[in-house]
Amino acid sequence: MEERTRYCLIDGIRGIAIINMVLFHFLYDVYIVYGKYPEWYGLPGIHIWQQTICRTFIFISGFVWVWGKEKNLRRGIMFNLFGLLISFITLIIVPSQSIWFGILNFMGCMVLLMFPLEKMLKKIPAACGMAISFLLFLLCRRIQSGHIGIPGLLQIKVPDLLYAIKILTPFGFPYEGFYSSDYFPLCPWMFLYF
Repeated sequence: MEERTRYCLIDGIRGIAIINMVLFHFLYDVYIVYGKYPEWYGLPGIHIWQQTICRTFIFISGFVWVWGKEKNLRRGIMFNLFGLLISFITLIIVPSQSIWFGILNFMGCMVLLMFPLEKMLKKIPAACGMAISFLLFLLCRRIQSGHIGIPGLLQIKVPDLLYAIKILTPFGFPYEGFYSSDYFPLCPWMFLYF
């Protein structure tokens, strides 16, 4: 029987992120979905808390992709199926909080995209790849609002045409009027995953 090595630090970080996610979503449901305190999500620390949870999941998932390679095809498909199920459920039960291309669909797509990208990414030295990915994540962080760059330093406007093509929404170019209560497009989040 093959013995699998566990990495306590990674497992611990993932465990803390899961506990935080459950607590966050419980409070989100109580305060936002059930309308007990609609201003809750606008509080200064709440958005930071939510982003920390999501960024932790994305970073850890990219970090451990190679360790679960033999099950990644199944995992990627399951993430996407659960993401579509959540989109369907929210659309029917809570249309005002519907989710389109949320974190589960993002994770599913990235797990699957890593198969064709793996050979190319392995050619890049790890430290260099992390630095480039971090820089690209920072530069593309505001792409949803039509700009790349760092506010106050250098900003470049992204062509409006990209935001007029609805099918590009999962890539980070949401069309006018698009809404999702959980939206994690490939750009910029793929750079955090890498």
